[in-house]
Amino acid sequence: DSTGFEAFDSTSHSNQLDYQSNYFLSTPGAEQTLTVLVKDKQDEARNTYFASNSIHNTGLALQYGLGLAERLFLTVGARHDFNDRFDDTDTYRLTAAYLWPATGARLHASYGTAVKNPTLTELFGFSGDFQGNPDLQPEESRGFDIGWEQALFDQRLRFDVTGFHNRIDNIIVGAGRTVINLPGESRARGIELSVNAELAPQLSGTLAYTYTDAEDSEGQDIPRRPRHLTSLNLNYRATDRTNLNLAVRHSGSFTDTAFDSETFATTPVTLDGYTVVNLAASYQWNDRWQWYGRIENLFDEQYEDVLGYSGTERGLYLGARYRF
Repeated sequence: DSTGFEAFDSTSHSNQLDYQSNYFLSTPGAEQTLTVLVKDKQDEARNTYFASNSIHNTGLALQYGLGLAERLFLTVGARHDFNDRFDDTDTYRLTAAYLWPATGARLHASYGTAVKNPTLTELFGFSGDFQGNPDLQPEESRGFDIGWEQALFDQRLRFDVTGFHNRIDNIIVGAGRTVINLPGESRARGIELSVNAELAPQLSGTLAYTYTDAEDSEGQDIPRRPRHLTSLNLNYRATDRTNLNLAVRHSGSFTDTAFDSETFATTPVTLDGYTVVNLAASYQWNDRWQWYGRIENLFDEQYEDVLGYSGTERGLYLGARYRF
């Protein structure tokens, strides 16, 4: 137009329906749980650069849990997803944990598979500066974790250390002005540390740190995967009805890919780390109504999770929930 700025229009919405039923069976020395889950979700989007598109996915899941003598806990779960754009998929997850009540120790482990479909933005783009890739394939992963949890001071303090290792096919990464599936098998391995403490009768806190080493099939760092992530969460139960929450998240520096629109060359770049602070509060008006509000990015931190795209600015959100 005459101002020199390009007009841009975008609309999107998501509809989701969740249904879950839990069935419990108690016998001497054993506790059994059967969970049935149905999740139906449809995402639709339209903007100046592409016509209306949608993805519809329906997931059916079944999980069985068994607890023996309040020491050994096992679960097995399976899920089938129907998708109107990609192939239907089957995934599963197995978990096990063993508890030593006298010492407050717990050994836990899990193994599972997962599928992550591309988003509408990744498939069709968002602006003239970001072109989608309609040929993207879903990511397919499998992995395991194993860890040790230790409770101290009459359960008021808990430490947990967990190692993990995941292998991912068709991992989706940025490539200049678009996104691609990386060839071969990528991997992500690392360690998670967490401390959960009851600091006062109404105050609890969790401090967590994750180190991740993520590489593609050629041994190169996967873009947009920070090696260091730290979070702090403080929750204050001011009254029986009022709850306050402070969440701090820090991301270390990480690599991304710069794209030259003239030469089409790509070069790795390093994006700075950042810290984001969020505040939230809720008030339980009665058995059915709850009022809530939150401030995201309280100090309006300027940051990028993707090269050239600013992170979420400070925002205020207010709302209400009604429980049927």
